[in-house]
Amino acid sequence: MAGGENARTIVCPTCLYQEGVLVPAQREAEGIETDWYRCEHGHRNGISWDGETLPDQPMWPASERQQKVARVVGECLDAGTPSEAIPGILVKRGLMD
Repeated sequence: MAGGENARTIVCPTCLYQEGVLVPAQREAEGIETDWYRCEHGHRNGISWDGETLPDQPMWPASERQQKVARVVGECLDAGTPSEAIPGILVKRGLMD
């Protein structure tokens, strides 16, 4: 498995960055470099671990940073902020690279 045991469950990136909610995504396919995940909402995401440091602690439950991201995204959506503007807001707040 590409991401190792600590990457068995992750925070669904689609739910986090597009909906502002924290939902676990389970690994459903393991590759040599890429793992594929699916959450309970049906979002499917891949993570390429090629050249990346493997996580040294479980990726679920959500980290403090992910919790902050979810709050900011939720606040933006509640305020009617266009979804395409949200990544820029996260970058300005140091929550997204």
